[in-house]
Amino acid sequence: MALTLMSCSLLPHTTNAVSVKSTNQLEVNTDIKELKKESKQKQTAETSISDLIEIIEQKYETYQVENSPEANAASQELVEIGKPAVPELINALRKNRIFLTFGVAETLSRIAQKDSSVVPILINKLGDKDSHVRFGAMKALENDSFVPELKKATQNENPRIAAGAIYVLARVRGNNLIVLPFLNHKNSLIRRSAALGLAPSSRKKSLEVFTILKNALDDEDAFIRVNSALNMTFAIGYIKEVSKVIEIGDINKMAKVMVEGAGNKDSSIRFTAVQAFAQIYLIRYLYEI
Repeated sequence: MALTLMSCSLLPHTTNAVSVKSTNQLEVNTDIKELKKESKQKQTAETSISDLIEIIEQKYETYQVENSPEANAASQELVEIGKPAVPELINALRKNRIFLTFGVAETLSRIAQKDSSVVPILINKLGDKDSHVRFGAMKALENDSFVPELKKATQNENPRIAAGAIYVLARVRGNNLIVLPFLNHKNSLIRRSAALGLAPSSRKKSLEVFTILKNALDDEDAFIRVNSALNMTFAIGYIKEVSKVIEIGDINKMAKVMVEGAGNKDSSIRFTAVQAFAQIYLIRYLYEI
């Protein structure tokens, strides 16, 4: 009888233990299902982002997303995804494909206009080691919506970020007075970025800007050299005083930089070189008519 009572007294405890074990197992199974679901959703999102970027690359035309309905639709979907799409979009810039770069930059700009927390990410990428990423970040930030953040970035301790911000500010209409003082900055990279940005932004250019551009033809960075050549072609076309300071040696150096740029492995440099050649032919045509 004692044994039976003892056995019976143990039954509730055993039942409780089984119940707790079952509950714990159910919670573990639920957690596993949730993790699998989250993992699947993440994988689907990543695949979707990758596919959308590929559509932009294949369908992007004439340097504006809205000119291609398919690319525009893909870009808009990425904008709806928002900030989670930014890392993969930035990584796509490393592929060094000019149409992809312009399409991705425009998409990043749209996302940043919608979500201001993306702007510091793009500004930080102005200092990236990869020149293709820097170029894409500059294109993405070339919008008056980002002027306040760009002004702050001109004081960044990283000279490449500061230089990139100055260049972009110069390209955004109405910021010439902000950029001009940087033409006398002690850091040559910042001086040249100011000159490169200012040169095509207005026809009211100075000989000081032209002289800085001329000196930049010897820069170690091919991107700066070829952009200097391009902007010098604008100066030649629109600054009468240039005829007093330009020499045949300058023309030969410009031509050399443009030819080298046209054969560069970097598609953005090749594109700029072609622009420079086109501007030369335009000037020639204007003088002949």
